Amino acid sequence: MILTVASGTMVGMFEHFTDGARRILVLAQVETRSLHDSSIGPEHLLLGMLREDAGIAAKALLDAGADYYRARAVIEEHKRQQTGRGSGPEPFSKATMRVMERSLQISWAQADGGIDTEHLLVALLEQEDETTEAVLAGLDVTPEEVVQRVDALLAERTLLVNPVLASPLPSALALALGGDRSKQLEVLEGVLWGIDHLDEVV
Repeated sequence: MILTVASGTMVGMFEHFTDGARRILVLAQVETRSLHDSSIGPEHLLLGMLREDAGIAAKALLDAGADYYRARAVIEEHKRQQTGRGSGPEPFSKATMRVMERSLQISWAQADGGIDTEHLLVALLEQEDETTEAVLAGLDVTPEEVVQRVDALLAERTLLVNPVLASPLPSALALALGGDRSKQLEVLEGVLWGIDHLDEVV
């Protein structure tokens, strides 16, 4: 199945997505159609993460107690209570666009070289979307639990790749999940400046 994208900017962003992140978007589109919605929303991304199965996002959610079938049931119930709340004709809702843009910022801040499943998950949790929050509450899972699992999984992966390196993501999670926006932009600008002036810094 091919994900339909209307915006040239989004096509450019997709070039930075890992295979796992792209699978999430494709699965989110499948969920959107199955639920008879016209735009991919944050809740569809969440279901896509749970179905993707191989990435850190799925593992963190599952470890924290999330379950695809229960999540799907909560979303369906939430939709029934939100009568009259329709999605627009765009492929992605505005909230989903914010999630993807934020995931790019988080990836840049960590100099990770691409948007992976954990970047999408952290960006999703940061948005505080009503339906996503309802799903997590219905599953008795807190964002903090999920973040802790992301940290632990990334630390494990880092140790497997290079035991000398410590996982850098906790600072990114702190940046993503809280704090003043101006401070976030300052950190991001500082990282970008450092990349541009790497020779001077070294």
